[in-house]
Amino acid sequence: MKLPILLAIQPNETIFSFLVRWNKYLGFSTESYLFKNVFDKNRVRIHPYLPTQLSNLAEALEVEKNSLLIDHTLYSLFAFFNPSIREKLMKKMLVSQHTVTNITGIPSAKLSLTFGHKWCPVCVAESIKQFGFPILKIEHQIPGVIACSAHQVLLKHIIGGENGIDRKLTLDLSDGQSQKANQLAIQFSHFALEVLIISRAFELTDPRNIYREQLSKKGYVTKHGYIRMSMLEDKFSLLLQDHTNITDHHLLTVLRKKSFLGPLLREKTSFPAHPLKHLLFSFWLFDGNAGLFIQSIPKKTESPHNISEEPRNFEGEIICMLREGQSMNLIEAQTGKSRCAIRRIAELNGLKHATNEMHYSNAIKRAVQRKALMGIHRNKIAQELSVGIGYVEQVICNTPNLSEWRKQLRHQAKVSNAEKIIQMLVTNNPSLTRTQLRALAEAEYALLYLHDKERLFSLLPKPLKPTPPNCKK
Repeated sequence: MKLPILLAIQPNETIFSFLVRWNKYLGFSTESYLFKNVFDKNRVRIHPYLPTQLSNLAEALEVEKNSLLIDHTLYSLFAFFNPSIREKLMKKMLVSQHTVTNITGIPSAKLSLTFGHKWCPVCVAESIKQFGFPILKIEHQIPGVIACSAHQVLLKHIIGGENGIDRKLTLDLSDGQSQKANQLAIQFSHFALEVLIISRAFELTDPRNIYREQLSKKGYVTKHGYIRMSMLEDKFSLLLQDHTNITDHHLLTVLRKKSFLGPLLREKTSFPAHPLKHLLFSFWLFDGNAGLFIQSIPKKTESPHNISEEPRNFEGEIICMLREGQSMNLIEAQTGKSRCAIRRIAELNGLKHATNEMHYSNAIKRAVQRKALMGIHRNKIAQELSVGIGYVEQVICNTPNLSEWRKQLRHQAKVSNAEKIIQMLVTNNPSLTRTQLRALAEAEYALLYLHDKERLFSLLPKPLKPTPPNCKK
C-alpha cells in the first residue's frame, strides 16, 4: 500500500512511531483493523527497537524488508556486538510472531532498563512543524542513552508493556518541556549513534580483538599477554562513580559490580553481553572515538561462490565512507559502484561530494528542482533551461521524495480532470440520472469513486427513489 509522501515512513523513524501515524491516517478507533491486515492478528505487541514480523509490514508497504530491518530497528547494533546471533536474529525479526529478547540475551543481562519509547521534545516539535505529526527516532531507543545528541536535552519516556502502552497505537507527548542534559551523557549519546551507523555498514567478527589492541596501547596488557583485570576494573569503576549522569541511575548500581568486564574481554570465560555494556566500556576505552571500530575491522570481501550470504549493504558503506571524507576514486574502488550511483546516494542522504555534476551550477540545479516540484514535464524543463534531458532525470532521481511527489501530482491531476468532466456532464445534461451519467463517463466516475467519493456525490444529482416493477403511478 503506497501511502502519501508525508505519511510514508521517515528516515530513522521507529516502526511503532510509523504504525501510530498509519493507524491515525486510516481513521479507525481501534488497532485491530491495521494489525489484522498487516500482521494477520488482532493483537500485536510492537517492540520499541526489536519489532518482529517485518516481512509482513514490508510487503504491505511495498518496500524492501532489509531497509526496515537495518534503518528502523536496532538489529544491526545487537548483531554488531554479538555476531553469533546475526543470522538467527535477522530471521526471527523478519518472520517470527514472538519476541526476540531471549535471542539477544536481554533478560540474562540483569539490567533494570525501563521498557518503553524514548523521545526528544525538540525533535518531536520540529517534526510536527515540518510534517504535521510527531516522529520517534530509532537512535533515541538505544538502551542506556538518556540524551539527544543533536539538541543536547534529556529524552522523555513513555512506559511500555503491561503497565503502559501495551498493544495500543497511541502516543502521549503532552510533556514537551525540554531539560538540558549533562555533557557526558551528550557525548555518550553521540558515541552510541556513531556506533549504530557503523554497525549498519560493517560486521564485527570479535570485539575482544579490538578491545585488546586498545588495552595494550593504554598499558592494561602484560608482556605475556594477560589483561590487568584488577587495575582495569578499578579504573572503569571510577568513571561510573564520578559520572552518575552518563546513563540511567538505576543501571549504575549493577554496572559498578565490575563482574561483566571479565566475560567481555576473556576468551575462555566469554559469553554474549548486552550492547549497553559494550557501549559504556568502549566509550571509556576509545575516549569517545567510535571510529576506532572501523579502523580495526577488516574490509569485507564478497564471495562469488557463496550465494546464500546476505547481500552487502553498499549504501551503508558508501554513506560511512562519504562521512569520513573519502574520495570518489577510493569509494568506487572499494565498492565497485559507479560514480553516478555514489553521487545519487550522497544527494539522497544530504551528504556533500566533490564532483562537477556535469558542469551545471547550483542555480541551474535548484531551477530544475523548482520546476520539477511544480510538476512540469521533464522535456519542457530541459528546453526552458537549455540542459540535457539526462541531467533533468538525474536531478529528479537524486532529490529525496521528488519522484514520489511528481507521481502524486500526476494522480491529483487525473482526479481533478475527472471532476471537471463529471461536472460538465451534469451541467450540460441536468435531466440525466446518476446511472446515465455513469455510463457516459465510466472511467472518470470510477476514479472519483475510489479516491474522492464525497466530492463525486456532491457533483451528481440527488438519487431517485427506487420504483418497484409494475407499480402503477
